[in-house]
Amino acid sequence: MFNSLRSKLILFFSFVTFVPLLIVGIIMYQYQHEDLSEQMTESLEKASENRAEGLETFLMERKRNLEYLAKDPTITDVDAGDEEVQQALMSFQETYPYFLNTIFMSNENVTSIHKQEKMEQLLIDEPEWYIHSRQEGTGFSDFKRDFYGEPTFVLSQAVYDQNDDFIGSVASFVNLTEIRNQLNQSYQTVSESERSEYAFLINGHGDIVSHPNRELVLNNNYFAMNDFDKSRFLELVESKEPYYNSTNQMIQFFRPLTMTDGFEGDWFVAVSVPQDHLLSNQQQLLITYLGLFGIVFILTLLAVLKLSNFIVTPLKQLVVATSNFAFSHKVDPITQGYYQEADTLNRAFKMMTTKLIERERNHQKSSLILETTDNGILAFTQSNQVLTTFNATCERLFNEERNNVLGLTLEVVASENPRLRSFLECANLDALSTPKMNQRYECHCTFDNQLHTFFISVSKLNHSGASGEQDTLVVFNDVTEKRLMQQQLVRSEKSKVAGELAAGFAHEIRNPLSTIKGFLQVFQKEEQKESKKDQFDLMVKEIDRVNKIIKDLLNMANPSDVIKEKTNLSDILSSMRKMYSTEAAKRGIDVTFCHDSELPGVWVDADKVQQVMINLVKNGMDSMPEGGELTIRAYESDSKSVEILVQDSGEGMGEDIIDKIGTPFFTTKHDGTGLGLMTSFQIVEELDGTLTVESEQGKGTCFTLKLPIYLSDHTKNQLDA
Repeated sequence: MFNSLRSKLILFFSFVTFVPLLIVGIIMYQYQHEDLSEQMTESLEKASENRAEGLETFLMERKRNLEYLAKDPTITDVDAGDEEVQQALMSFQETYPYFLNTIFMSNENVTSIHKQEKMEQLLIDEPEWYIHSRQEGTGFSDFKRDFYGEPTFVLSQAVYDQNDDFIGSVASFVNLTEIRNQLNQSYQTVSESERSEYAFLINGHGDIVSHPNRELVLNNNYFAMNDFDKSRFLELVESKEPYYNSTNQMIQFFRPLTMTDGFEGDWFVAVSVPQDHLLSNQQQLLITYLGLFGIVFILTLLAVLKLSNFIVTPLKQLVVATSNFAFSHKVDPITQGYYQEADTLNRAFKMMTTKLIERERNHQKSSLILETTDNGILAFTQSNQVLTTFNATCERLFNEERNNVLGLTLEVVASENPRLRSFLECANLDALSTPKMNQRYECHCTFDNQLHTFFISVSKLNHSGASGEQDTLVVFNDVTEKRLMQQQLVRSEKSKVAGELAAGFAHEIRNPLSTIKGFLQVFQKEEQKESKKDQFDLMVKEIDRVNKIIKDLLNMANPSDVIKEKTNLSDILSSMRKMYSTEAAKRGIDVTFCHDSELPGVWVDADKVQQVMINLVKNGMDSMPEGGELTIRAYESDSKSVEILVQDSGEGMGEDIIDKIGTPFFTTKHDGTGLGLMTSFQIVEELDGTLTVESEQGKGTCFTLKLPIYLSDHTKNQLDA
């Protein structure tokens, strides 16, 4: 039977493998069996500590809740009526739903949220918790069935008036369900097999005061059920050893509850685990070792058997080489010379791998170009609009990983991605549109309330092969910043041309206008009729308004030099408050100034910044003819800049008006010149800052002024580093 080499190898390797595995398995099983017992003890101790600490925290929080109620102005007011007190108690009860009822008890009256008739008995039989709270400030009652027909206990807190005289006590009946939830909350997420584990609470007399089985609460005594006396129980608690309860075959661990001031009596938290749970772990350990033993033994037998399989060796080498090539594109050398068929197959394999490597190299080069370009590239089939290409730029722009969208239709992806849906709709590429091939165009779409401009190219992509499937290739580039730069350049050129033109007209008009004003003032003094004096006043006022327009034109054409220095924005904001508080009050406008307590200094021209702020505040107030709210807020946005927000609740502006803001002579006010905001944009640009606007029709407008922070040479070097 064992004459063949194959049988001898099987016998030898079986013996060599079986004996050592058996010895090692027995030793390891004994070691881990003891380790499991220790882990079980530590786990029970930790579980009991966690539940005790959780319950202690819960009781302290309820105590603090009651202390907060005891300081309520309505409760401490001796002149407050019963309805006011009851309303305060109801508000407290709604905020902290951990209590069944909350009352306020004095020597003469009891105010309760509900069951008022039962609470009147407290005035006759003064409860212990009321006496404790009057003497010590805090009171507490043990568990008992009181008023509600179910177990509860009372927390109380003394109430003092403004003269620190005791006027009564607030008390809350703690819901026992919350105690039970606190003890067993960690078991609410365990698996079905572990839900037999639970925690319960007993007092120093052995009474079960909280238990998942509500029939045991205050109806059974743990000492009597387990033939204990209190001294033996305390010894068990101090030993910190698990106790096997033969009554229900549970392993239990006890931990005393650390009581706080005002709490009397002893409470003990118990964690109970089925004995079967421990035995199942030991059985699982034994099964694991037996399984590992069997697997190793079977693998050894298979290894011996494979020694005889010489004929399949070249084929197995080819299989291994194919697998390695599929995962790592590495061609392992294959031994030849077994037989002719195997050598022929090996040569064919080498030719195939050479061609595949060359094709993969070309594909990687194309993929690298596709992924490194700044252009977004996506493609989808023309027949059913299934996405086939989605490069890295698309991932960043649409916040979507390609693995989540490739193979899905445009309609499905757009329904789950608002950014992609907005882009497809604006570019006329959605499922309801038929894109035209070989066209280039620009489109505008909004992402996260920000307008983006894209330059899009749509073309047809033909696949090689017999299927003849065609894709629609979309290549797009975000040109938002480029268009903004162009708009700023056009605005700057318009301002320059308008300034030069305005300077010429203003210079020629100003001199004769001064002469006319002088004569009008002379005629006004000589005129005796009051009616004509009013007409002279109107003419002088209109000439002054023309002079103001001329001054704005000259300032636009020949702006004063910018003198930058370290400036305190708080001073500018205080000046604005003094300047416009009276006018705002007359107009019915509520102005709010808020800023960081320590705003950093900014590197600007203070007069120029104040001019910009005057324009922004005045425009905000003018946009609210019927009154409203104007908020001016300043804060440090980052380490290099400070932002000032001027936000009104006025009429707001549409997109068409926002696009024209800053254009010379464009205004929406009947008496405006359109030069204030244009000058403001010019000043902010000279100060190396930015001025942006956000507005919504009917909701108001918000201007954001961003100014550079003053940086010392040392700070600049640190930031540059």
